[in-house]
Amino acid sequence: MKKEIKNLINKNFPLNYCPKELAGKYRREKPRPYLELALDILNFLGGKVIVEIGSARRLLKHSIDQVIPDCAGCNGGHSTYVFSNRPEFELHSCDVIRYKHLVDLEENQAHVHLHTKDGVEFLREFDNQIDLLYLDGWDVGTPGYKRKSLEALYSGKDKLAKRHIILMDDTDLDNQGKGQLIIEEFESVYETIVSGRQTLLLSK
Repeated sequence: MKKEIKNLINKNFPLNYCPKELAGKYRREKPRPYLELALDILNFLGGKVIVEIGSARRLLKHSIDQVIPDCAGCNGGHSTYVFSNRPEFELHSCDVIRYKHLVDLEENQAHVHLHTKDGVEFLREFDNQIDLLYLDGWDVGTPGYKRKSLEALYSGKDKLAKRHIILMDDTDLDNQGKGQLIIEEFESVYETIVSGRQTLLLSK
C-alpha cells in the first residue's frame, strides 16, 4: 500500500514541487495536484462516492486539462469540475448557493448531483457511504470556520467508508486553516499523505 501511494504522490507532484516544503505563490496557486492525487488514491482504494462541501464558485472557461496561472478559478482549484471529470465516480456537491454554471454541469452528466443546503445539515442527512470527503465550505477568516469544518466531519462520520479520504482546502493559512481542529483531534486516526495548500488524510 505505501509503495503504491508514494507512486501516486510522485505522479501528481513532480520532484521540483514538494508540497510539504515549498512555500509562497507557486504552492498557493496550484491546488489541482492535491485534487488529482485524491482521485487517484480513491481509484486505488476502489472507492466510488465523493462528497464535496463547498462547490466551485467560478465558471470554467477553458479546457479542464489546462491550468492557467492568471485564472481565478484555477487558483481556486475548479474542484467541482475536476471531480466531475472522472465519470467513474459519483459526485455529490453541496453549497448554500446553487451556481448556474454547475446546474449546466449536472444536467449534462448523470454522475453529478448538486445539493443546495448547509454542509453540516447535508452530511447529517446524507444516506450513502462516503469514500472521499472534500471540505471547502467555510472561508478562512469567517466566524467559526474551523469549528464548522470539524462539525461537518462529525456530521458525516458514520457514513465514511472503512478506508476513506478526507481532503481539506486552505490548510496553508491561519495555522492549518480549515483543517486545524480536524488534524488535531483525529491525529491518531488518519495518516497525512500530503499537506500544503490542501491536506489529504487517509484513514489508517
